[in-house]
Amino acid sequence: MGSLSIFIIENEVKSDLDNLFLRQDSAQWHDFYDECYKHLMVARERKFKISFEGALTLIPLYYNQVSSSDDDDLLLKGVHVLDQILTLCDERHHEECPDWHQILVKSSVFKECILAAVNNSDCHLQLFGVTQVLTCLKSNARDLLTSQDDVVRGLIKSLGGGVSSVSTTAKTALVLLCEQEQGLAALFSDSAALDALNTVMAVNDSSKFNVYEVVQRVCVLGSDQLSMVSNSGLLDQLVAEVSSSDTLSQLAALQLLSELMESEKALDHIKSAGVLHQLQTALLQAHSSQDSLAAMNIPGLLKVFGVVGRTRPELVCREHSAVVSLMLQLSSDSSSDPCLSIIALDTLVQLANTSNAKKLLHYNFRSEVDEWLKTLGRQLQTAPMEQRARRLSALVLLFSVPALPQDDRVESDDLQELLQGWYNLVFPCGTLEPVDKFMRLPFPEMHLEAYHLLRALIRLPWGAKMVAANTATLKYLLDRSTESCKEGKELKYAVAKALLCNPEVLSEEAGKQAYDAFKAYVKNGPFYVEPYVELGVGHLHG
Repeated sequence: MGSLSIFIIENEVKSDLDNLFLRQDSAQWHDFYDECYKHLMVARERKFKISFEGALTLIPLYYNQVSSSDDDDLLLKGVHVLDQILTLCDERHHEECPDWHQILVKSSVFKECILAAVNNSDCHLQLFGVTQVLTCLKSNARDLLTSQDDVVRGLIKSLGGGVSSVSTTAKTALVLLCEQEQGLAALFSDSAALDALNTVMAVNDSSKFNVYEVVQRVCVLGSDQLSMVSNSGLLDQLVAEVSSSDTLSQLAALQLLSELMESEKALDHIKSAGVLHQLQTALLQAHSSQDSLAAMNIPGLLKVFGVVGRTRPELVCREHSAVVSLMLQLSSDSSSDPCLSIIALDTLVQLANTSNAKKLLHYNFRSEVDEWLKTLGRQLQTAPMEQRARRLSALVLLFSVPALPQDDRVESDDLQELLQGWYNLVFPCGTLEPVDKFMRLPFPEMHLEAYHLLRALIRLPWGAKMVAANTATLKYLLDRSTESCKEGKELKYAVAKALLCNPEVLSEEAGKQAYDAFKAYVKNGPFYVEPYVELGVGHLHG
């Protein structure tokens, strides 16, 4: 009755499987499960015929044997066998039994074995059960599962376990469940489910934030999900964690909120609830009491506003000017924590990612921005190498702009003038020499970022003229011997291609021979080794 031949129905192994089962009475179950596992692996590899009906017969027999065992090793081996049987069915169902998952969910096997495993106290059985539920949720049986309260309760209960693999799988399953209206309602509108969620949250902080992660991931699925989660009160509970007395809870909540705010609709909800003003107050208070535990939240709070600034720079600049001023202060203050200074800098350049945002910073915070840019220029010369590279990377983003408007010459000219003014604040000499110097440094993190900066500058009319007029820089760019790594060769090639996008500027500033040399360079690709050529602009290399 319990022979694997009920499931693997290939004639050439049937007698072996039957003999294996007959011998198990005198042998150890450990050895029996080891042999079963080997046969299952061979069946997968050789595409042996299987019986889906046989699987439904065999699984309860093995599950009852495994779940009643107090031998951990035997239990684990049995779970592996059960998992392999169901995996084989899952792999074959498309061709041989398209309705397999529906058949499984409707059968007694699902409740008596899979759901029983979900609710078992053993973590191996829990993981087996939750994994099989997730597999069925990904199939055409999802609608059948959303109507089963015990499925939702079992997954909720799994969020409170101490094994991360179980809770991680359960979180994925619950989020998948909420993609459909019925599943969403079963989790966030049903009073029994909400009670179960609150019960799990009361177990410990880890379980609480497992629930909050489900809340965050469901909120970004769409408007319906956001609305229903909000009505449940759980989103408000997550927001309230930012003001809790536990610093670790605050940090975890900030991380989830930061990811949540990347959704436009979620951000609208959070803004309308006054959460951003709460976070601003928390940030300013944390900064004013640097010796307190609250100061640990400053990086997380800055990152939240950085996320908001990427999509809503106007919102941050106009309604949270105190936060922008603090970012400028932290990134300019040489006495502040270097790590905090870098985070503030990264947040600022996220905020300045659009043309309009750059103008808002310029006109609303002009004196502070000017001082910040001057300080940034000094830091590029004196800071430790790693910090200099991070600041150079920030400068690349600062001078990177989307396609300039063709139908509004005034706006385009204003932006050009603004960016050129910023460049002159960072590099008071107003020339390309500092960037050229960075490009020649033997430190990859610096000279590779210098290529990125050159490419950003070339996309600006005044920057293109400045680069094309610098003979030393052109000569270095055309000298293929200066780069040995693949990334360096490709970046240098990208700069050359960018220059060729402004043929009139390159010809006018550097001459026709320089233009021809760059044209040949680009034609031959980034890795071509070309002979030495003398040109009128200096010894340029093709």
